[in-house]
Amino acid sequence: STFFKTLIFGDSQSSNYKHWGKTARAAWEKNGDGAFFIAMGDIVDNGQDDWQWNAWLDEGRKLLEAIPVAPVMGNHEAYSLDWKMAKPDYYLSLFSLPANGPPGLEGHAYSYDYGDVHFVVLNTQLNELQEWYPDLLTEQQRWLTKDLAQTQKKWKVVLMHRGVWA
Repeated sequence: STFFKTLIFGDSQSSNYKHWGKTARAAWEKNGDGAFFIAMGDIVDNGQDDWQWNAWLDEGRKLLEAIPVAPVMGNHEAYSLDWKMAKPDYYLSLFSLPANGPPGLEGHAYSYDYGDVHFVVLNTQLNELQEWYPDLLTEQQRWLTKDLAQTQKKWKVVLMHRGVWA
């Protein structure tokens, strides 16, 4: 069994990404042996705001240059500049994610292996993305069943921004 460390960050959304940067730097300084980090959604406050994405990337630069990130889409990644719902194109264009998710939902949901662990990332923005992806949950359920059946990893971890049963 191989042990590894990953850093996990909750909602970093803010009007001042210096707090995110300080947290990321402190976590990395204390855990420099981390293999990768997970951003659990609501990475930015407004998913279509260039300034916020640039601030998040700038403040997290030391961490982002050192280890990979596995992002999880949050509801704030699906907001337009006028605070209405929007397709998360910005989020999807910023990260190079495995394209192994459900057809048509690549980047929204994906899986990857690290050590003895199979990680699955799901998109739980059912209400926000209903207009564009009416079968978001159904398609992910179908894909998840197949994805989990194909892995032989000892541990399975499902990452979601929020519960789908709420």
